[in-house]
Amino acid sequence: MSGQWGRIELIGDRNREEFQPVVEFIEQFSPVPLIDTSADDVPAELIVVLQSSSDQFPSEEFLKRYAENPLAQFVCAYGPWCDADGRTRDQWPFSIRVPVWRARQRFTDQGSARFLPLTASRDETFRIDFSHSTEQANGFQVTHIDSPDRPLQKMLAEALGVNEHRSVTGNDRTLFDIDPWTESRKHQLIERLHTAAESRILPLIGFPEPTLLNELRSLGLTRYWPKLAPLTELRRILSEIE
Repeated sequence: MSGQWGRIELIGDRNREEFQPVVEFIEQFSPVPLIDTSADDVPAELIVVLQSSSDQFPSEEFLKRYAENPLAQFVCAYGPWCDADGRTRDQWPFSIRVPVWRARQRFTDQGSARFLPLTASRDETFRIDFSHSTEQANGFQVTHIDSPDRPLQKMLAEALGVNEHRSVTGNDRTLFDIDPWTESRKHQLIERLHTAAESRILPLIGFPEPTLLNELRSLGLTRYWPKLAPLTELRRILSEIE
């Protein structure tokens, strides 16, 4: 499939903080501006659902959209408040649902798509989402892990080959666990940013909700690893950082 899409339709609030990276990424591959409503005479090639809450859309929304655009590709990028929807709700087929922090993986860097049949099983969906994440990180080589969670720190150090006992320097490339996000922890992160560039710090986040992501973006930190994500996802993120 070509990396250039025709008409792309967005459903949901594109201005919410957690969806900004996805919207900005998709905008690169559309020759026309992204639109928020469907025009009957110009069918959409790609429909991107931005779901911020579990009951944001009526149960018949997908069937309605699919009937109007049977040839369109669908992606439902959902925020952290919708994590349990795959178990408790079924408005959107499982194969099109993807957490917003992983939505870009449904596309290549050239904008072409990795889409599954609407009837794909959970196993098939898992394979397409994580089959490309098995490589070791070749870019951002971690040299320091800052976390008050000792078991997490030890696990990451062993998995990434980090020497926990070496002295910390301003040149360290750091995984910084922001939890618990208190004023004290925020102050520690700001102090770290005074001695290291933003590109040398990757935040670790337990619950990536919009207000928290907005605070991190205001500090110049646009990448993060959700701690509930697989370790292969962390390696993928690290491999993209120079």
